[in-house]
Amino acid sequence: MIFETLNDRGADLTTADLLKNYLFSQAKQNFNYVQAVWTKVSAEFDRPEEFVKFIRYDYMSRNGHVTARNLYKAMQDDIGTGPSKAKIYIQRLDEARGVYLALKDVDNALWESLDFDMRDSVLALRRFGLESSYPLILAAFATWKDDRIRAARLFIKVTNWSIRALFGGRLGGSVAEQAFSNAAKQVSEGRAKNQDDVKGLLGAIVVEDPEFVADFRRYGNVSIPRAKYLLAMLERAHRTRSSEPLDGLPDWASRTVTLEHLMPRTEAKSNEVKLGYVETLGNMALLEKTLNKDLEDRPFHEKTAVYSRSTFHVTNELATEESWTKADVDRRMAALAKLAPMAWPG
Repeated sequence: MIFETLNDRGADLTTADLLKNYLFSQAKQNFNYVQAVWTKVSAEFDRPEEFVKFIRYDYMSRNGHVTARNLYKAMQDDIGTGPSKAKIYIQRLDEARGVYLALKDVDNALWESLDFDMRDSVLALRRFGLESSYPLILAAFATWKDDRIRAARLFIKVTNWSIRALFGGRLGGSVAEQAFSNAAKQVSEGRAKNQDDVKGLLGAIVVEDPEFVADFRRYGNVSIPRAKYLLAMLERAHRTRSSEPLDGLPDWASRTVTLEHLMPRTEAKSNEVKLGYVETLGNMALLEKTLNKDLEDRPFHEKTAVYSRSTFHVTNELATEESWTKADVDRRMAALAKLAPMAWPG
């Protein structure tokens, strides 16, 4: 009681210690088991605040949204009292740990057990920081654990919704976290049974095609890791639209694929207008490292012959361009935006 009284401020590390203290106090004859599993689970996290974040996401996957400050009191109600309740909770936390860690590892055995590729969705979560969707994904895998394919396909759809919401500026603040966690509760309670049910619960963040195209077209600067993912998904959409096979595409996330700035960065350094669009997606293209190694900062018209040799169709289409100005970047961005709804179907 003294420990809890002195540590009721709700700081991240304190929350973890408080929860451990409460669990151990309830475990009684199950103490050794609860202690062993707690030690195993907590050892997977290098930083205490990351462990608390996982605990909060796990809670929200079943109970809806809660702030970090109110987590400990909410957890007491969630766990309940008595040895059996403590054991059930720690078992459930251990199961959630497996999925949570898989969301951060593209090579996790969970994804290898599926007959379709989850790599793009896992990498998207990491590169765009789409953690607000974690409670919903955890809920799907926990509730539909006998149908992992169903859960994984919802994960892909959640990634698409998140990317759309990101371009529309709808992931800021706590709006997205509340929407995803409340949808997670509905999944956990069995009231949301499929993708359509879940989408209907995410009205605050769902972006329909016309708005997505407009948001995508006017989007600003993009970092290189994010741009590689975005262009890779657009490449696949381009091929799908043209009924072309996806086989043979290089792994966009590997070092064999680079990000080419069509108008070189050096050219934009002393030009305020060019600085405004040099880092936008319309001025970027995927290019094999073997082709990009000699381009350096050469002007656009000297690089088009190289673009024509690329495996990426969205890149080799640039070979027909005679110049590269802001108008050309805007025109290309509009073309990419038209592909976006197919790349991330809602």
